Amino acid sequence: MALVTVNTNLKIGFDQRWFASGNTSTINGTNVGLAIPFVAQFTGSITRIAYSATVATAFSNLDVGLMLSNAAGNLPINTYINTPNTISGSINSTPTNYIVNLTNPVSVTKGTVYWLVFRPNASFTGNLSIYYNHYVGSVSYNGFWKVATRIAGSWIQGATVGSNALYGSSSRWYSSDDPVVPESPTVISPAANQEYGFAFTLDANHPAVKVEGISFANSLHNASTGGNPGMLFICNIRNAAGTLLYTFDTQDTDRFNATAGNGVAYFFNSSGSDIWLEPNTKYYIMLAFSGTFTNTPQFTTFKYNNTMKEALGAYNANYAVRSSGGTITETTTEFMNFHLEIDAIRYDNAGGGAGGYVNASPMFSGGFSG
Repeated sequence: MALVTVNTNLKIGFDQRWFASGNTSTINGTNVGLAIPFVAQFTGSITRIAYSATVATAFSNLDVGLMLSNAAGNLPINTYINTPNTISGSINSTPTNYIVNLTNPVSVTKGTVYWLVFRPNASFTGNLSIYYNHYVGSVSYNGFWKVATRIAGSWIQGATVGSNALYGSSSRWYSSDDPVVPESPTVISPAANQEYGFAFTLDANHPAVKVEGISFANSLHNASTGGNPGMLFICNIRNAAGTLLYTFDTQDTDRFNATAGNGVAYFFNSSGSDIWLEPNTKYYIMLAFSGTFTNTPQFTTFKYNNTMKEALGAYNANYAVRSSGGTITETTTEFMNFHLEIDAIRYDNAGGGAGGYVNASPMFSGGFSG
């Protein structure tokens, strides 16, 4: 065994609460298009892809499929690997999830960069806007990738860092970032004697991560009723059995943003120990309370999309509640918004290690190869 530790600056998780306010690319003519990059997480055949879009004008003759990267690795080569599907759609002003079953599945190799490409053919008509990430004012933390857009028939690298491709084999879905496509939110008014958070499990193929900061991107401070003088919020990290591992940080609730929908509670590692989260190991990252609520705060959870809830990316993060008696109940239908600030990763380099992280070079050239 040869454990390798690499200092880095990464983020994992969701950053804002509203799905409907993400970044889109509009396709409204034959000379435009969108290409979303991703690193294949398995070796085999991609048989289906998913995308989210609004449709201003019914469209037809939009080709969708997979391409390889150019030599520089920053754009698609503009030639589909296999004959693409040609899709159409009716007017829809609400962001909607669509699934395309590929007529000609594409063989991929784990660790190789591919592009999910939407390119109109010569007969295209219509107007639609396709989401390439889903949160306003944020990036999708799949690493270092920028989407590509097509202008006047030529591909150019987009300005926005972060994108999310959803693709599937015949047995499961994969995601380059978000573990699901989020759906409608649920507002929670917590009780002072319980803990609220999420069950966090890194994929078995992911390096261990050292956590420096945790943010809960929710309306934790109810703007309509004011603050909570004398109430403290605490961030606890527990193991799968519910045993307390770390009290990550404690914050006065009045420090949190009071704007409904945009409140962010940030916790810093003040435990005095390095906090490593290992792959394939469940942790509960929980908000606890100390004091008495003057006014009840609120936060938000999201429901998983039932079709694609198994589209695991780097992690799984089910919403969880710990009762006053210590029992933790974990959902399989909802998740909680958060992000983790990572300042180091650790993995086994011997013989590729668990997950195939060979050497460090892939991490410095645009993402993990595992």
